Amino acid sequence: MNLGLKTYHEKIKAGLIERSFRQKRPSMKKAILAKCKDCMCDYIDGRLDCEIEDCSLYFWMPYGKLRKKDKCLETV
Repeated sequence: MNLGLKTYHEKIKAGLIERSFRQKRPSMKKAILAKCKDCMCDYIDGRLDCEIEDCSLYFWMPYGKLRKKDKCLETV
């Protein structure tokens, strides 16, 4: 089993993930970034592109290629 997935399941069993969402409802951006962080095993080096362009959240990935391309198009 993937180490990140195992950690995620342990956090769910301990109630840590559910408890944090009950305390204060996260913004959409924070929820998306939290999902990316979970999927990427907590961004081990801090700046990795997951390269899963089929993911529905990929555009909002902080280090995604599509996000960089969009910013380049806006500056033109």
